[in-house]
Amino acid sequence: MTDTFKIVEKIRAAEEAFLDQRNSISADFADDYPMIQRAVYNENFVAVGGSENRNGWRVRLRYIFQILRYELFDRQRAKMTIHQTVFLTPSTGRRFKGATGWYDATVEAIANDDVSGNSFCYEVPAFGTYRDRKARPSFYLGLPEVFYRGMSKFFVARRPVPNALLQDVARFKTLVEAQGLTARTLEVGAFARAYRYLHDRSDVFETQLRKMQCKVVVTYPWYGQINMAMMLAANRLGLRTIDCQHGVQGPLHAAYSRWPAFCLDSLLFPQQFFVWTEGDKEWLDTWIGPNRVAEVTGIPWHNVSQEKIGENAQQQAYERALAAHDRNGVILVSLQPNRPEFIVWLSEILMQPEAKNYTWVVRNHPGNQNQLGALSELLDPFEMVLPVDVSSNAPLIGQLRSCDLHITDYSSVVTEASLVGMNSLMLTQREDLYAQERRLGFAHSIVSGPAFWADVERLKAPKQQ
Repeated sequence: MTDTFKIVEKIRAAEEAFLDQRNSISADFADDYPMIQRAVYNENFVAVGGSENRNGWRVRLRYIFQILRYELFDRQRAKMTIHQTVFLTPSTGRRFKGATGWYDATVEAIANDDVSGNSFCYEVPAFGTYRDRKARPSFYLGLPEVFYRGMSKFFVARRPVPNALLQDVARFKTLVEAQGLTARTLEVGAFARAYRYLHDRSDVFETQLRKMQCKVVVTYPWYGQINMAMMLAANRLGLRTIDCQHGVQGPLHAAYSRWPAFCLDSLLFPQQFFVWTEGDKEWLDTWIGPNRVAEVTGIPWHNVSQEKIGENAQQQAYERALAAHDRNGVILVSLQPNRPEFIVWLSEILMQPEAKNYTWVVRNHPGNQNQLGALSELLDPFEMVLPVDVSSNAPLIGQLRSCDLHITDYSSVVTEASLVGMNSLMLTQREDLYAQERRLGFAHSIVSGPAFWADVERLKAPKQQ
């Protein structure tokens, strides 16, 4: 199943049935429920990952080797000192490399500009690899992580899983399956491994955070398993914990939907949510409860200077490709994971004669690296479409500044486009998505037939906010 809405609705139905059946819920189940829900969601969403087999023994050995090499030889030892703020960020598509080093756009506007040196960045390598050894700023997981991944597996007794938690998980698993979802991740063995992974990693982070004497921990985003381990460690230490919005929120995203009240005191949640717009804040305020706050902070990577973006080799390749096309407008198309129906719709649109009047910039989702080759093969015959690998690797903010219209299914680029005055056409017909952008006149549902091209021509000119 890949329909986000249906998955969320079925999980909510299982939650309600669980509450109806249980007079009481174990404290451990309530505390760990964010991890449990995310495991069920991820299993049913069938997310497509990168091109490597991350479970293979060769990848694991290479991963350990790179950690050892980086920790023992490449990283400046002085970095492990006292820091006021710690960032945890995955390697995502918003990371790009400039002429003078790496820029992680999700933290660049904050961490790189902190000349006081009070900020420190962890990185979770997306494909089991560190960045180039010359990369700056220096992201690392730490030597304790090496010992956790290695020695502890052989010499440390396994953390016991509370019986009451296992009983509640088993009951919840039955109710999830009754909704037509799969729940293999809630089987005893699989859940025990996930439980130990989360809590063991949290112990590692807690040790490191205590040594750093930091006061603030920021994640991009909060709901990954390793991110929740960081949240748990920081919250146990009484630190200020913050989640920075990285993409779509609202009812579409299970991690930012209405969580049941029984789990809202879980230490896996951050204390604060930094969001892009007032609309995002309004949604979070409906469920986060009185002990958490949402604050509008804008989008950090939109503050990356044009000069710095221009240093980026991928941006330069994109600009060269764009300069070779002289048409009536430039249309940015942002894809999402596991939405093959949108790609089918797009290919049908590109076959229509009107499509040749425009230059098309099709941006693959960073979570769908496996489809890049097939996507390029599908779109290469269309001369008005820029090479997909070029469009997908360039910084998004650079494209937002050079395109005239945005088309998507329901990507969060709708919000990013609105903040630079660009209109978006969305294939989804759900009126509850991007309500604020709709009110402001930046988000519009796609109408089929000749009206589609009329809307393209009407909306492609940038609007002034």
